[in-house]
Amino acid sequence: GLALMLGLILGVMLAYFRHYTLPSVNTPEDLMVDSSIPVIGQIQKFKVNESSYKAFNTLTARIFMNQSSQSSMVITVTSTRKGEGKSFVATQLARTLAAQDKKVILLDLNSYDPKVASNFDVRNGCGMKDIYTQQCSLQDAIQITSIPNLDVITSGETEDMVEHLIATNRTKDIISELRTQYDAVIIDTPEVGEYIEAIPFMKWSDLNLYVVRAESGKNELVENAEMVKEEYRLQEVY
Repeated sequence: GLALMLGLILGVMLAYFRHYTLPSVNTPEDLMVDSSIPVIGQIQKFKVNESSYKAFNTLTARIFMNQSSQSSMVITVTSTRKGEGKSFVATQLARTLAAQDKKVILLDLNSYDPKVASNFDVRNGCGMKDIYTQQCSLQDAIQITSIPNLDVITSGETEDMVEHLIATNRTKDIISELRTQYDAVIIDTPEVGEYIEAIPFMKWSDLNLYVVRAESGKNELVENAEMVKEEYRLQEVY
């Protein structure tokens, strides 16, 4: 009986210790306490085959309210670490904007864990890596999907390293050219906590969405987001 009582007391003490030493993100207010980065929206967890249009329709409405009127918009989606949901957000955001009669293109810059080709059932042929290494042109890399108004560029198949090329003016040229053809350019990137590829695109974007998964460790995510924003002098981070 004594052992059982001590075990219960110790368990409660450990639970309280973990709660107060490892704070987690459960609501938008949890982020806003320690961060200067505003929360632009929240997306609930969906069941398989459950429609996400309503949630992302609300998000797109908030995005448009935060952006000045212009002919096109470039949105970069990233996170601190893998598994936060950035590829899901980028994909569903592209689908929703296309359903709203916007001409949209989704770029897969995440060569470490590419998702666009499988998400839209297109071939991962000429893609972003091939564009940077000049093995194909930007126009040749664009693929039409089965969804009206939505095109994609996959990550590409070449094994050549392109990280050092992303910080060059080539990135600016790619964005500028796509602006002339699309209402919205959405970029899915690797996690900035480990890779640098997202930063040049964030510099040239009109809007940067930093995805934080609920129940994640708050301190690490908030501190990294703040550091990325300040260190690289990024604008329009949400």
